[in-house]
Amino acid sequence: MQTRARERIDIELGDRVSAKGILTLRKALAALVGIRRNPSGRKSPIAYFKNITPILFVRDVETAARFYVEKLGFSIDFLYGAPPFYGSVSRDGACLHLRHVKHPNFAALSAKEESLILATIEVADVRAVLADLEARGAPISRALMEQPWGGTDFYIRDSDGNEISFVEFRTQKLQNGDAE
Repeated sequence: MQTRARERIDIELGDRVSAKGILTLRKALAALVGIRRNPSGRKSPIAYFKNITPILFVRDVETAARFYVEKLGFSIDFLYGAPPFYGSVSRDGACLHLRHVKHPNFAALSAKEESLILATIEVADVRAVLADLEARGAPISRALMEQPWGGTDFYIRDSDGNEISFVEFRTQKLQNGDAE
């Protein structure tokens, strides 16, 4: 869609400006976008968020990591300590950190509080992910549901009671509660 829009603009612009002029304009815009100068004139990066990594509290990091591998198809990135007290698991672009605690304090609250989600993983095809996780024997704690806010999601509950949502968004953006 973005490519078609750009192609339409190129055609309209081509009717008014030469190919060389378009190239010059693109170079100027790229340079403008690339400017990262502070008052001293030296280049400095613009601050922006790159990623977020939820940290889940678990009783046994190694056991929890095995759960994520076997039931959710994640890979172990690392386990730190002997025995491990911190670790990381990931699948595709999703990453979760696991931290040892004596008593996972959210597990009891999650059992009482409806929809206490500790991590949400956005997926490209929620139905395919659900089928994959069901085939692996993952404990589905809430069935697939289309939400009024524009997502379709389901939940799993890990071996420590951490509830995780897997969601596919039906709309690009929500504004004032209305889907665009």
